[in-house]
Amino acid sequence: MARTTAAEQAIANGGLDSDVTVSELKEELADRLPGATIDLEPEQEILTVNMGPHHPATHGVLRLVLRTDGEIVSEVTPHIGYLHRCAEKIGENLTPRQWIPYTDRMDYLAAMNMNLGWALTVEKLMGLNLPDKARHLRVLIAELNRIASHLVGMGAYGMDSHNCQRIVKNGRVENEGDVQVWGFPPYPISYRSIVPRAGQCENLLVPICLSASHIAYGSIRMEPVFMILGQSAATAAALALERGCPVQKVPYEALRARLLADKQILRLGN
Repeated sequence: MARTTAAEQAIANGGLDSDVTVSELKEELADRLPGATIDLEPEQEILTVNMGPHHPATHGVLRLVLRTDGEIVSEVTPHIGYLHRCAEKIGENLTPRQWIPYTDRMDYLAAMNMNLGWALTVEKLMGLNLPDKARHLRVLIAELNRIASHLVGMGAYGMDSHNCQRIVKNGRVENEGDVQVWGFPPYPISYRSIVPRAGQCENLLVPICLSASHIAYGSIRMEPVFMILGQSAATAAALALERGCPVQKVPYEALRARLLADKQILRLGN
């Protein structure tokens, strides 16, 4: 009795035998169908797919034209310029105050700074002078937004600044400079506090001797916070090496995404 090959059995079973290669099936079919053209490669359909601008991953600011070959994205063409979403035309029918929310979209991480830029523009055009209190409050809010837009970790310890020196006061030796303040909630720490200014040094990250006031450092100096900042600094260094750029040029969006993927806590509730 002639031996049945795996290819013949696969053909009998409808070609679904996973143990048979495509080349074996081609050979068997060529023997059975001499002169026929045998094409067993899966048929692929090239598709052009729009991703965005109205897509959860692009948030309305970017359109990507994807060229797909099956499940493989073979080409991507980005189209920028969707940030405004016709905001200028919409603004023609709004008062300056009503248009403020549209400036939020210019920077999701520091929206109030964008509001401030628009407000300053309108005030300059109208020749308005604001009270000192309003201007000072704006600076404070802008600084808080600036810090919050580059978070790399959180501190949670009380302010524990030990003695600066011992002095004799009224015949008694006392410690001077001891500050112990507790009871405040965890606070975020900015990426900009662990890198030097651009131009000073391009390959230095300082998670220990970071930029902070003496009082703030009294809380930051605890070992768990150093561990948090050390992880963030290492992640930023890896991104800088991957991109071949100074640490100051590491895109915060990429750093934030990598830190969150590694379960780093950047703010309460994230």
